[in-house]
Amino acid sequence: MFKKQKILMMIFAVAYMLLLSGCGETDTTCKIDVQRAIDTGDFQTAISKLNGECSDAFSANDKLYNLATAYMGEAGYSVSEIVKMALVASDSNNAFSSFVRKVVQNRNESSLELIKKAKKAYLLSIDPNSDATTLFIQYCKNGNFVDNPRISNACFYVGYNQIVLTSVSVSYLTENIDATLNAIDSSGSVPDDMKASVDALAWASGQPTPYPNNSTVTDSNVTINGTSYKHLSVDLNSSGKIFYRLADSAAPNATSSTIVTDGYCTASGDKAACAGIENADGSINTAATNAASCYACPVVIDGSALSVTESLVNAINDGVDSIVSITSDPDIQQSVEEFKNDITNNAGADVTVTDIINYLNAN
Repeated sequence: MFKKQKILMMIFAVAYMLLLSGCGETDTTCKIDVQRAIDTGDFQTAISKLNGECSDAFSANDKLYNLATAYMGEAGYSVSEIVKMALVASDSNNAFSSFVRKVVQNRNESSLELIKKAKKAYLLSIDPNSDATTLFIQYCKNGNFVDNPRISNACFYVGYNQIVLTSVSVSYLTENIDATLNAIDSSGSVPDDMKASVDALAWASGQPTPYPNNSTVTDSNVTINGTSYKHLSVDLNSSGKIFYRLADSAAPNATSSTIVTDGYCTASGDKAACAGIENADGSINTAATNAASCYACPVVIDGSALSVTESLVNAINDGVDSIVSITSDPDIQQSVEEFKNDITNNAGADVTVTDIINYLNAN
């Protein structure tokens, strides 16, 4: 444990120096105020100052880096907490489920949006005039090491950012994430609403039937707030217990996915109109008069719906690869590689949609 604490101290010392460097002729008061707000966990103040009165006090790169750090903190995951949670989780027999438990405890209503904002800001802090996706591929995804602390720190924290995104997104697939994690840890059963999410993902991604829980999936076209989707009615184990899920409009095929959803809404996005359609176990009260006009409500960030494949498969692969490519410390490398190994049971292999389906179904 002493070695891990030493690693953390080294990481944060580098990050701290970077946050205070490169500002040139900036407003000293702003720099101190923003840093103090971040250090004390007052992330709302830091965000407000960086986007407002202190906007011009930093270079564009440093402003974005500070914003990314504040966004992650406001999402519930300060820089120090993320790395600490990962290192502690790696000491357990079920590293990834242990990490998810810790992450979900800190989740708030804005976590997903803020996590996505933080990723973009971290990447643009490398080059504000470039494209975030291009920067990730150039510096983080392929492990093209550059001897530049700004780039290496940005990629390092984007890696953890993506693993947190996966962990938070898992919790949106069920009303009882604890029961799911217990089942994964070989204790208890996967809740019915997670089983429905698993079978919906199997349908959307073109998996062969029968699906893992023998569900019958019926699809129809729906447009919610101007975007086309597939509305999925999942009859779990053909028992008559119905769950609503959502998929992209091209589903089912190998490149399609279900959508991360939050509650239920009408085609115009009205959640209040869908109150009372969900039973305690997450199934739909089909007797409710409003059930027929309601759908699983998509989580939309920056104009795009968040897909389950993006947030669970791509994010975990990219996150682990980004961290491993940046750090040479074996403890940190092992701690995050264990996450993928837990899901795939194949050291070094990338996570696939099938792996996620099996993992969440406690297979």
